[in-house]
Amino acid sequence: MNMVKAVCECKNMSEDDLVVAVQRERFGFIDEWTLWIWIMVAILTLLTGGFWLLFIVGYHYGDILKPKYYCNLCDAVIPSKQFRL
Repeated sequence: MNMVKAVCECKNMSEDDLVVAVQRERFGFIDEWTLWIWIMVAILTLLTGGFWLLFIVGYHYGDILKPKYYCNLCDAVIPSKQFRL
C-alpha cells in the first residue's frame, strides 16, 4: 500500500492542509463485495463455466494493472496531478 500527500476537494484543494492519498490494492475491489455479490459470482461462475470470472477481471483490468489513489478522508479518487511531495 503506497501513500502520498495530496490536495483534495474535501479540503477545498488547500495547499496548507494536505490529505493522504492511499493506493488501493490490485484486487481491492473485491473488499467491497457483500455476501450477495459473492453468492451471485459463485452461481454465475458455475453456470457459465468460469467465463464470468474472465468478465470480472476484464471489467476491472485498469484497476488491477494500475490501482488508483483514494483520499483517506472522503474516499474520492485522487489523480496524480494533485500529488504533493
